[in-house]
Amino acid sequence: MTSVLVDARLSWASGIGRYVANTLPRVASELPEVAFELLVTPANMDRASIACAGVSNIKVTAIELEAFTLAEQWRLGRLAKGHDLTWFTSYWVPLAFRRPFVVTIHDMLHLEPKLFPASLLKRTLSRMTFAHVARRASGILYVSRFTRREFERRFGGSRATAVSRLGIDHIGWTLFDPDRSMTKERRILLVAAPKQHKNFEIAVSAFTLAQLEPGWTFTIVLPQQDLRSSIDVGALARARSDIEIHTAISNGELRALYEKSAILLMPSLYEGFGLPLAEGLQAGAICVSSTAESLVELGQGANVTWVNPRDLEGWVKAIEDSSRSWDADNVDRAALADNMRHAASFRWADVANATAALMRRVLDRPAGSN
Repeated sequence: MTSVLVDARLSWASGIGRYVANTLPRVASELPEVAFELLVTPANMDRASIACAGVSNIKVTAIELEAFTLAEQWRLGRLAKGHDLTWFTSYWVPLAFRRPFVVTIHDMLHLEPKLFPASLLKRTLSRMTFAHVARRASGILYVSRFTRREFERRFGGSRATAVSRLGIDHIGWTLFDPDRSMTKERRILLVAAPKQHKNFEIAVSAFTLAQLEPGWTFTIVLPQQDLRSSIDVGALARARSDIEIHTAISNGELRALYEKSAILLMPSLYEGFGLPLAEGLQAGAICVSSTAESLVELGQGANVTWVNPRDLEGWVKAIEDSSRSWDADNVDRAALADNMRHAASFRWADVANATAALMRRVLDRPAGSN
């Protein structure tokens, strides 16, 4: 029986964890003739087991092997020997890995020194890893056309590629119905990891400077604390009673905040895809987004207020205009419903179809070809 090893050892509290949880079970269903072994760290074993429960051709294996370590350079190659293919769910492929593999590239952030603080060693290793992927990958999945352009501009193309995008219909998450009204609050929402490129500073500054009617609240949602942070969001929001911060909330709690929020902010300087923008659109919020390329790609055809991510005055005005429209009940409800339908087109089933098709193409190649 054909077998595929799936490397998903990064934190399942991250966006990559959500990606694997929503994609792998569907891919396994698309490829019933393939046996999948999912590698996770012990800390992620419960989440992975729940996500894959009931899928007979997935075996979940916990392994004490952290990402970004020397040990993985040789151990992963040995683990992959009993498999026909390895799927790396992030770009971090060991430089010593020589067996057939496909890889998902979510972004090229590690090569952006002005946006991602990292040591020279980490940046050098990242560049070497991307180059290794370009030379040796049997297939590459990208989450946006922007990410594919950036990779191919720096490292050249690959024989087998696909842009799989991401989905909005998460496991345990019911999509909002564009034909039913929702009760919104005077709430502005920002969902992001505490990273420099997420541009929290301009969002908090713009909210602080904006002239708003009483009752507006700025809600910031962060992932759990074990994800490496490069900024202190709490320090930015200190002494503001109208700014609240939620950390490591459940999917149900997050969905409830989307349902209540009248406005969503997406101020990022850089994104590989930009899932919170899709979630905000699907929740019927007024969406104010930066002009980062992947976000413009995601929002093409939707009704979004676009603002240069470094234009503080532009963000202040966008927040003021959006809040006043909401307060005056002067919102184009039909446009928001169109946004909800637009975002609902991002389906995890489509991501799985693209992934399964690429794997099938790679597995069907004659041995020794690339």
